[in-house]
Amino acid sequence: HCGIDDKVPTDYIQIKRTFLVWLQIAASKGGVLLVIDGADGLDDSNGDGIAEFLDCIPRVLPLKFRIILSMRTGAPAFDKVLKRLNLVKTLSVGMLPQKARKAMCESMLAARGRPKEDLDARLATDVALRSPVLLRVCTSLFIRTGTYYPGTTLESATASILEIVEGDFEAISPGCVRKVLSSIARSRRGLADAEIMGVCG
Repeated sequence: HCGIDDKVPTDYIQIKRTFLVWLQIAASKGGVLLVIDGADGLDDSNGDGIAEFLDCIPRVLPLKFRIILSMRTGAPAFDKVLKRLNLVKTLSVGMLPQKARKAMCESMLAARGRPKEDLDARLATDVALRSPVLLRVCTSLFIRTGTYYPGTTLESATASILEIVEGDFEAISPGCVRKVLSSIARSRRGLADAEIMGVCG
């Protein structure tokens, strides 16, 4: 943590000032790589989430500081990034061919100590799973349940995973998962661990 032991402020102005100080400290100690997956999701109903984040980032980045943001093609947040930061490089990730899908599935199995023979071949051959995100979600679901969902969507796959998680905790704390996720959805900046534990009782 670069020797930074200060508490994270809650006031937006203080967050901005503190982040810039911490950024300079970290960059001076060997460099920083900041990765945010699904950066377009920072935009809330008012559409200012990504703008607030970018407002905390200096227009001219330190030499040892790099940011990697992933977002959907055509997301409005992308235009905001282009206007705010200099020297932006883009990489468009398209649909995965069958060979790449099979390699990803086998890699995920191996990471969990499972042989590649456990793979349901339909995960690699299903054209509907060409999206890297959807393939990863559906493969995770398959590894967890042994069930293959043909031609599914990201929304339906996510719903299936949430049902599994709800079932895992229902006997321990009825309604716990639903309450936590509903609270996170309503919150503006997410929930801290202590707040989640408070919701769980």
